[in-house]
Amino acid sequence: MDITKYILDTSLLEKGDIILTSIGELPSAGIRKITKSDYSHAILYVGGSSYIHSDLKGVHADNPQRLLFDSPDRATVLRIVHPEKEAVVESAIIYARRMVGTQYSKKEAAGSVVPKLRSDLKNRQFCSRLVAQSFEEAGIHLVATPAYCTPQEIHESQLLAEVLGCVRIASAAECRFAEQSNPLEKQKEITNQFFSEIRKLSGQDIQQHEQLAQYAVDHPEHDSKIVNALLASGYLDIWKMDVEINPWRYELEEFLNRDIPREELLSSAQGEIQSASRMIAQFQSQHEQYQQLHSRFQRRYFQHECDLYELLVNLHKKRRSVAEEAIISLNNQKTES
Repeated sequence: MDITKYILDTSLLEKGDIILTSIGELPSAGIRKITKSDYSHAILYVGGSSYIHSDLKGVHADNPQRLLFDSPDRATVLRIVHPEKEAVVESAIIYARRMVGTQYSKKEAAGSVVPKLRSDLKNRQFCSRLVAQSFEEAGIHLVATPAYCTPQEIHESQLLAEVLGCVRIASAAECRFAEQSNPLEKQKEITNQFFSEIRKLSGQDIQQHEQLAQYAVDHPEHDSKIVNALLASGYLDIWKMDVEINPWRYELEEFLNRDIPREELLSSAQGEIQSASRMIAQFQSQHEQYQQLHSRFQRRYFQHECDLYELLVNLHKKRRSVAEEAIISLNNQKTES
């Protein structure tokens, strides 16, 4: 007997939306009971079918199309109400991205409901802290204490409005996609391994790329060791996974030969253009930052990061070009028929 599953309708989501979820597992049930909430996890949607959150593996990005629920009540979407919403959201997302790689702290999370457990360990994250602090960085005080808050407190924030209708029944194809192997899990593993090696090397509590960049500036004598850790981790090759799994994104013939209806191909191409354009802008910004750092401090580590983001910019430009060519080809096919 098939069990109905539910999924987020990403077409209704906007950058900066906060997604609160719950699942039927024991940790989630325990969190909901302690916090007297319907939800146990908070997520920041950053657009392009991507979100950033903090779970037991730390702060990482993931895909909302891989979130399946056994009931439509297992998730809700909240949206900031503010006259300068766009600027607020961009600032919040920038902060969340800066936190990628930061380790999770169970003790700090527990401190949200048991104050005596608080240790003021600022260089760690948990789900609701990440979301609240992201908006705090943008000047929006969602909750009374951003460093120690629960999903329920975020749910009750007067600065957020619930967006109805964002959870719908998942199709069989969507269920298959959500349940198949997720390459982002390998990306998390590689990122965590890299930062673990950096902490061993430095003897410091380095959690994010920003902190690593500062360490590289301050310790030129460790530049080669940082580069060796970077190369050994496989971090520079993460991009290859998507090329191998989704070759149609990068080759026109592969794109057009996908076994889906023409209208779905067109919709897919339009989505690819939007997503690739967002990635190009993001990677160009990161490329410029590392380029400036390398120009000032001449570190091999900065050069490797600079080369990586230049490669990523060009890769997503190709992805966008393939989608644009696909639209032209599909429209020409319709005209000829």
